[in-house]
Amino acid sequence: MKEYDVVVVGAGPSGSTVAKTCAEKGLKTLLIEEHIDIGLPQHCSGWLSGSPFTERLIKTIPENLILQKVSSWRIWSPSGKVICEIKDFGFGGWFVDRAGFDKFLAKEAVRAGSDIRVGTKFVDLIKSEEIITGIKVQIKGKIENIYSKLVIGADGSRSIPLGVAFKSDLPKLNKKPKVYYPGLQYEFINIKDMTPGVIEIFFGSIFDQIFKMAFVSPLAADNAYIGFGKHRDYENVKQKHPILKERLKNAKVIRKMGGSYGVPLNVPLKKVSRSGLMLVGDASGLHGIINGMISSVLCADVAINALDQGDISDDFLKNYDKKLKRNLVSKVSIGYDMSTFSDEGMERLLDEQGDKITEYMLREISKFDI
Repeated sequence: MKEYDVVVVGAGPSGSTVAKTCAEKGLKTLLIEEHIDIGLPQHCSGWLSGSPFTERLIKTIPENLILQKVSSWRIWSPSGKVICEIKDFGFGGWFVDRAGFDKFLAKEAVRAGSDIRVGTKFVDLIKSEEIITGIKVQIKGKIENIYSKLVIGADGSRSIPLGVAFKSDLPKLNKKPKVYYPGLQYEFINIKDMTPGVIEIFFGSIFDQIFKMAFVSPLAADNAYIGFGKHRDYENVKQKHPILKERLKNAKVIRKMGGSYGVPLNVPLKKVSRSGLMLVGDASGLHGIINGMISSVLCADVAINALDQGDISDDFLKNYDKKLKRNLVSKVSIGYDMSTFSDEGMERLLDEQGDKITEYMLREISKFDI
């Protein structure tokens, strides 16, 4: 049985980034992906939040994958009032073709020397005296063991409730566990009054009962993604929302995407490593493409040093925990927690502090880097 230095579970942006970085340093690396087509099904709009890290990244991406430069961020209250519109000062970034972007990053990992296996589903971790020594996978209905010196969980938002993170027992160390909720994102055509490049955040309990907000991602004047909690929330918005009901009047859904989101949003697990294993991106509790990719670079740096020194102990790998907790990506949420607010409460808060809260969040996002 072939043994690897590093096995990475999940070929999203976080997984492909860590696999590429490890392979570039000469580590025998394997990247596995559950689905047979990397990037599909798509789970998000493909927003790369702006930052120094993103500025360097975007120069490496083929132009055909870059869909739209973000020019500003607009906030709406539950009553349909514009609270503020903040012009891009570095936070805006770009929308990319998410499926194509994922494939591009996976190809780059392979070009760097990583092996890759698609249609390979993670089933369980292999342990020896509490040290992770590999993974069990399912391929065409058969179980296979893959052994490695290090396992890196990059299997997205399902990881904590169901995947590598769950099997590692690391989420149990949190005093307050993350709670996961379903989320839908629909792509519309013939939607009215879109301003390409202007991200719009609509607040209100009409969208869902947890996040009470919708992230609107315009790609063209008549084309946009909008996020909802459940399909019935979309139906309510289409019929009752003071602004979006008119915009959606003649709009058609041309794609439906889904996923799950952990609350609290973008708060890392108390511990993201143990002997033989580390977690990155959503698997570690982070949220956002750039957040995840930065965590992967930090993780790969520790992994490379650990294998160079022959020390994959909990004590050594906690250097990754330290690096992640010091980095801004684990301290700033790309989102707002309105779960405890009524529509009236949201309206008051946004009237009084919405512009200041938004500008602070965007200013911190614009600083993300290694």
